[in-house]
Amino acid sequence: MTLCLDEDKRDEVKSRWQNRLGGLATVLTREEAIRRGLFGPMSESVLERIGDLVVIAEGNFILVEMERETQQCAMVGHHGGTTEAECEIPLLTYTI
Repeated sequence: MTLCLDEDKRDEVKSRWQNRLGGLATVLTREEAIRRGLFGPMSESVLERIGDLVVIAEGNFILVEMERETQQCAMVGHHGGTTEAECEIPLLTYTI
């Protein structure tokens, strides 16, 4: 989940989310997420597509939008974790 905020509210909102979620999620600023390499190699042109805060659910915890709760909770899987299985995506190529 990514959040877009007024610049002067970013640190306050980050702190509130982290305090509320504790160990259930990791809350990072855009810059922290980029430094950790969460998005892989990046160009300047994609920076605006990343929210001011990035919230990563940990373990079996998920984050859902209340308006879409039934639809989202019915999904078999949810993406966005930092486990090896979620970060290492195999690529198959075929050459003619």
